[in-house]
Order: sequence, then C-alpha cells, then structure tokens
Amino acid sequence: MNNLAVHKNQAQMIFIISMVMLGSFYFIFLFSPLLKEFLQYDTSVKQLKLKLQTVESVVKNRDRLLTEIEAIKKQITEYENRLPREINRPQILKEIIAMGSSNDITFVSIAPQEIRKVNFLGDNKFYFVAPIRLKLKAGYSNLGIFINNIENFKHVMRIDNLSISADSGNIEKHNIDLEISSFALNEYAGEIDG
Repeated sequence: MNNLAVHKNQAQMIFIISMVMLGSFYFIFLFSPLLKEFLQYDTSVKQLKLKLQTVESVVKNRDRLLTEIEAIKKQITEYENRLPREINRPQILKEIIAMGSSNDITFVSIAPQEIRKVNFLGDNKFYFVAPIRLKLKAGYSNLGIFINNIENFKHVMRIDNLSISADSGNIEKHNIDLEISSFALNEYAGEIDG
C-alpha cells in the first residue's frame, strides 16, 4: 500500500511539474508575445487617439483658424501697401521736414546714409533700407509728436539710435540725434552696391 501511495504521490508530482512546465511554456511562448503585441497596439492606439484629438481640434476650430488666416492676410496686404515699390529719398526728406517743422523742430543736419539691400525668406525676395541720420533741436513734447507722426506715417519707417542731451543754451530745447529708416520692396530708383 505504501508503494501505491508513493506512486500516487510521484504521479501527482509529475502532473504538477508538467502543469508548471506547460504553464511556463504557454506564458513564455504564447502569452508573453501576445502581451507584448497588445502593449504595442495599446501604444499605437494612444498615439492615434492623440492625432485624432489634434485633428478634431483643428476641425472644431476651423472657422476660427480661417478667420485668423484672413486677418493675417489682410495685415500682410496692409504692410505691403505701406512699403512702396521704390525709395524716393527727396520725397521722404520733404515729408520728414514737413512733419518736424509743423512741430517746432529745428533741423540742425540731415545726412542720408547708404541704402542697404536686405534679403529675406531665403529666396530672391529682398527689400531696401534707406537710413537718414538727423540732428535736431526740440522739446520733449514736440519730439514725442514727431516720433508718433513718423511711426504712423503712410509708409513704414523705423527710428533707431535715438539720443537726447541737454542744450546748455536753451532749457526748452534738447539736442537730439536719431536715425530714421524708410523701406521699399524689390526696387530702387538709382544705383546700389549689392
């Protein structure tokens, strides 16, 4: 009887060991690759859901985005219209002097600087910058009005290198140095070093 119990225990042990081996085999060769594939699909699904949310957001905001695009196109057109096709320095100087004179600004010196050709967007697109160096005498208030008129001029202009110092001979006026640059697209009526 003892032999029968030992054989029965051995059979049970063999059965348990075989089931553990079969379970391990199943896990290692079948379940583990399926689990790995499932996790990859899960990651892919998450990425696709994220892309779908992005697309849904774009579709949801389509009208707003189209409105923004139209507003940007309008701004570009306005700026292009403010950039003349050529630089007309005599006309620019005439208008700057008129703006200054109407604000009680005295022009001490006017020195046009070299016109520069600036490439942008990496294409054959470029614009020209025509700086003019000015020395003025004016009060702060009049200078502020003059600068405002320059910034709101019909063509794009930029003020650089502004410096103000006291005029020891006149407490109401100051010595002012500044550079006003005007811009033009694609053409220059005259010679230029490129």
